[in-house]
Order: sequence, then C-alpha cells, then structure tokens
Amino acid sequence: MLKALYIKDFNFRNQTLLRSLNIQDEPDRVSVPLLTLSETVQRPILVGDHSAWLRPDAKTLQERTYEHQPSRISVNRPIGVGLGYSTMAYIPEKQGSWVLPLLHERISSSETAISKLSQQLNLVCSQLDPRPILVVDSQYGCASFVQQTAATPCDKLMRLSSNRCFYGEPKTYDGRGRPRKHGHKLKLNDSQTWLSKDEMAEFEDPKLGLIKIQAWHKFHFRQAADQKLSLIRVEQLDSPKSRPLWLAWHGEQMPTLIEVVRLYLRRFSIEHW
Repeated sequence: MLKALYIKDFNFRNQTLLRSLNIQDEPDRVSVPLLTLSETVQRPILVGDHSAWLRPDAKTLQERTYEHQPSRISVNRPIGVGLGYSTMAYIPEKQGSWVLPLLHERISSSETAISKLSQQLNLVCSQLDPRPILVVDSQYGCASFVQQTAATPCDKLMRLSSNRCFYGEPKTYDGRGRPRKHGHKLKLNDSQTWLSKDEMAEFEDPKLGLIKIQAWHKFHFRQAADQKLSLIRVEQLDSPKSRPLWLAWHGEQMPTLIEVVRLYLRRFSIEHW
C-alpha cells in the first residue's frame, strides 16, 4: 500500500484523482494529510530533487543560503543566493510527464540537500509496504547519501559524475597486517582502469536509437566500503557526440539493465512539476 504524504496546501482540483484516494488523518503530522493510493503498485518509483528559489535582493530574508542555479549565460557562475527546496515525488505511470509530489520542504541552513532528502525518504518509506525504487541525479550519487540511507528499505538508482572513482572487493586476507578495505580502483573517465564487464545489453529505443549498456558489480565508494554498488555505463551508439551516462544501483532487487535505463529516464518527469 502506497501512502502519499502531501503538504496541506495541495491543490485538490483534480476530482478524478480524488475519487481514487481515501483521505486519512495522521496525528503526528497535522499539516500533512495522509492520502492512500492504489494498492496495486508493486514497486513504487520515487524521485528526489533539489531546486532553488533565488532571492538575491531579499536581504532581510532569514536563512538564505548559496544555491546552485544554472545560468543561460555561460560566463556567469551557476551560483545564487536564496532558499533551497527538497522534493520527493511519486511517478505513477511508465509513460507520460506528470508526477505526484509527496513532500516539498525547505532546506534550512543547518541542513543539506542530501540530509533533507534522506529524512524525506525515511518518512515516505515508513508509510510503504512494497519496497520502492528511488531515482536521483548526480548530486545524490555520493558516499554521504548512500551511508545516510543505507538502513532505509529502498533501492536507489543514482546518476554519477564522470570524475568519480570506485573500488572493487579487496583481495583475500593473508593474515598479515590490517585487512584491506579496497581492491581495484576504477575511474569512470579512464577506460584503462575498467575491468572486464560483468553484464552487457543492447536495445533499440524509439527516441534515443541504439543503446549499449555495460555493468560492473560489487564496487563501492572509498568512504562507504561496506555499501556495495553496481556501476552502469549507458552509451548512445547512434549519437557519437553524446557523452556516456554513468549510473549506480544500490539495493537488493536490481532489475535488468534495460529496465534500469528506462527507470532513470523516468526521472526527468519531475522537471515538469
């Protein structure tokens, strides 16, 4: 059963949606009504995102922070002053561009985007019966987020920055000295460090063309040696100029490589919200 958490000012104009919802009360969060969605969802797909509301001239606005905000002018630095917000949303369909926002909360000056989304994920997953899949961009593809959500009953699909390094399993301990935590070092931007792939798949996408997928299992961040990841490289063969996409899977029930790519492409639905 998926229980979606909504802020109290949620717009209830969509009567078609309301007829499928059973509103309940949650005494611990008075401002957040509990909406029960369809019980037929097997693996809920969640999306996390960090957005900025720039307020450079509001000098009296409390708790303004420096926020990353891409600029259309390439010479400008992608940084602004304002408020950051963390959004947790649910993708209800395999196709389409609409999402269901579950939580949209301001990131205080004592929090980070990573810590805030980790809290939101814990809250949402505590209301779920099936194990969900969270899809996030490269801001969350780091050791800190993996560690903070390690105990949360959720599988995670994260985009990775291409300058990241990962480590394989260490060699068998020979009884001398301190046991090693790290094995082979794999640099995403250096193909000379890639070991033989563990999996490979290709498929034809109607929009992106021929897609090639490679995967390496049982790697980890240096700062999170006990959290095993699968590294996934996605390449558009029909677009030689496009950069490869690197993903990481952290969790228990990894889908097929083709399904993993399609799952990540669903993340962009949150950009329309």
